[in-house]
Amino acid sequence: MYHDIEMYIVSMPYAEAILLDGSERYLSSMVILNLLLATMVLVVAMDRASFEQDVNKRGIRSFSNVITKNVYQLSSLVLMLFASILMFSEINGIKYNNTLGKEQLPVQLKQTAQQSTQYNHQKILLVDPHFNDVNNYYAGYVGRYYFFSDQVVGQENFMMSQAEFKNTIKQYDYVVLPEWHRTFTTMLEKTYYQDYKTGLFKVTKDGLQKVNKINV
Repeated sequence: MYHDIEMYIVSMPYAEAILLDGSERYLSSMVILNLLLATMVLVVAMDRASFEQDVNKRGIRSFSNVITKNVYQLSSLVLMLFASILMFSEINGIKYNNTLGKEQLPVQLKQTAQQSTQYNHQKILLVDPHFNDVNNYYAGYVGRYYFFSDQVVGQENFMMSQAEFKNTIKQYDYVVLPEWHRTFTTMLEKTYYQDYKTGLFKVTKDGLQKVNKINV
């Protein structure tokens, strides 16, 4: 998610990016501050529920009445459960980023090619084996912001003849393979006698030439 936000901010004018970034940080700080104040008020209220204010003298009979004792115990239990849920949620989030997150398209693009920071009009074919990512324009959206080009097209279906495949490739300046695509790899081998599974490639008359970044 951080990578998506970074790409979005880079594509905006500098003044707008600074304004939004400052607003986000201010709002985040206010949320954290309000949570801290609410927690402090709750702790003070729970402390005042005890009849005995001296902590060293407190015991099971140190509450004003049975109701305050039950509220104190129930609140402590709820806070403990809430803290445990947040802790496990954070742990699972870290595990997701370290394992499943590696399969996300923004992460795969970062491992495949160098990100472009200068606006360009290079025609780029983004080969994605996931139909849903192409159908809902997610692949094209991510590709355009990553390569900073308005000519990035995501495609999943390559069930075509060799002539059609060659004509399709010739329409672009670059081809991106962030993940192995069975059909595309098979067609590439039959048409150009090349065996590529992942990477960034420049389109030439003889097929694909592997590169590290696009030339703006």
